[in-house]
Amino acid sequence: MRKRDVVLLEIIIKRNFPFEFHVTYDAKGVHTNQRKYFRDRDIDAKTTKWISGSEFQLSGFIII
Repeated sequence: MRKRDVVLLEIIIKRNFPFEFHVTYDAKGVHTNQRKYFRDRDIDAKTTKWISGSEFQLSGFIII
């Protein structure tokens, strides 16, 4: 695999700690939406459940 630099723009959409965190990432040829949810005590008193959803939108071919 070739080594290359990637410019990435991160935009915070929602920051509601400690419950949720939503961001978008943009780079050449790709847009990503990420939603992260944190559920305290879903499992037990010492564990936090992390639920993550991602959506990728490609706008062309990416050559690595």
